[in-house]
Amino acid sequence: MSLLSAIAIRAARTLLLVSVAAAGTVLLVRFAPGFFSDAREMDAKYAEASWGAILLELDDSGLLARPLILDSFTSEVGASA
Repeated sequence: MSLLSAIAIRAARTLLLVSVAAAGTVLLVRFAPGFFSDAREMDAKYAEASWGAILLELDDSGLLARPLILDSFTSEVGASA
C-alpha cells in the first residue's frame, strides 16, 4: 500500500468518525427533555402570564408546533388544577 493511499484511508476514517459524532450530538440535543420549552414557562412565578404571551406569539407567527404546545399547556393546567 502506498503512502498516499494510507493517508487517504486515515483521512476518510477521521472524517467518518467526526461525522458520526456530530450526528450523534445533534440527535442527543434534539431529543433532550425541554428542547421545545421556552425559558419563560419554567418560572413558576410568571407561568400563567408567560403561557398567555407564548400563545399570542404562536398565533402571530403561525407555527405548526402550536397544537403540540397547546396540548402540553392544557395537560399541565389540567394536572395542576
